[in-house]
Amino acid sequence: LITSTGNFPNLWVVVSPQFLWGRSGNITINPTEGTIGVQPNGLKPISVFGSQPTRATKLGILNIGFPLSGPIVISSGSQRSLAVATQLIKEAYNKQTSYKAQYHNLSDVYDAMQTVIAWNTIYDPHEGVVTPVSRGWNFGAGYVIFDWDNLFLAYMASLDNQDIA
Repeated sequence: LITSTGNFPNLWVVVSPQFLWGRSGNITINPTEGTIGVQPNGLKPISVFGSQPTRATKLGILNIGFPLSGPIVISSGSQRSLAVATQLIKEAYNKQTSYKAQYHNLSDVYDAMQTVIAWNTIYDPHEGVVTPVSRGWNFGAGYVIFDWDNLFLAYMASLDNQDIA
């Protein structure tokens, strides 16, 4: 969900889908429907939906733009309305706020640890969700899992996310 402090119809959020790490496939953009179709070779297709009227532009690469004339919902899997996206975000926020309350005066420490873990968590199409110690160690050709640092990372993540741990 992207919101703005005002109505700026001449400013656009531009999404530029592309394949990383030497991977290939097919990308289609339908600006009329505000959709992006991504078909990586050998992997499941991914559909991305936008909620605003859009336009395809060429800025050296194929992309799609969404005007900042109101809230923008960009979702994958299925298209979601502003009301649904807002409700999903509100529910997740309330759940997380309630969960971290158990740490009382250390809730800020919990926030810091979870923020770092969330920032470092990436998706690799062949490995799935992985959390290297640092994004700085993602050298553009994959990621690095480094010695015992990942043991500490797994322990921190295990407090509330067994899948990442």
